[in-house]
Amino acid sequence: MKTIIICLAMLFAGSAYAGPDTYKTVLKNFNETFPEAQNIKWYNGTNYYEVSFIDKTIPERVYYDQDGKVIRTIRYYDETKLNPFISQKIKEKFRNKSIKSITELQEDDGILYQVILQDNKHLYVVNCNSSGEMYLQHKYIKG
Repeated sequence: MKTIIICLAMLFAGSAYAGPDTYKTVLKNFNETFPEAQNIKWYNGTNYYEVSFIDKTIPERVYYDQDGKVIRTIRYYDETKLNPFISQKIKEKFRNKSIKSITELQEDDGILYQVILQDNKHLYVVNCNSSGEMYLQHKYIKG
């Protein structure tokens, strides 16, 4: 019983000690990568830190693991910031539709784009990978 109590005490003490140092590492990495970030908001997850901010007019969210490494980024922007290769592929497949907004998700396995397109009658949600492969996820009637 004494051993269990000692182990639990060490576990809690270790967790409390690791927390501030981990956060300092994450904060240092963030500040080095995004020195011009504005409107910064931090959130603590179970096994990660999340920060939302604006970087050079682009809203972003970055997720860090407990070691301070980036595990996911999400960016929100308009057609002018979209990779030209992806933009061309979308315009070829979805002629006569304009791009309304883009959400870019980057993780270990690559970049995914969720593109919202529109025409006079419909909104289209299209998912696309960095190779230009895409599929229509949803089609909505405009109200």
